[in-house]
Amino acid sequence: MTNLDKIYSIAISNVVDGLNQDYVYRKLTRAYSSKFNVSLQEARALPIDEIALDLYESYFEELDDEELDEVIERFLNPEHEESEEASI
Repeated sequence: MTNLDKIYSIAISNVVDGLNQDYVYRKLTRAYSSKFNVSLQEARALPIDEIALDLYESYFEELDDEELDEVIERFLNPEHEESEEASI
């Protein structure tokens, strides 16, 4: 197996599992870079908390009032959503 094959395999595993912290960091920095039109190198130089906050705020700003209310409700009452899913 070549190094490129290993990288390919790791990338697939990261995307499927979605739990690797390094992958999540790279995913957030790619989203930030794309969303705010900055280079990937610039995005990776920022603290992860700032990246996450900017991405969350941007996402919430794009929601209409009803969608935002639903997000807030799910955040404040996560067990309510779980009980609804269980009853289906």
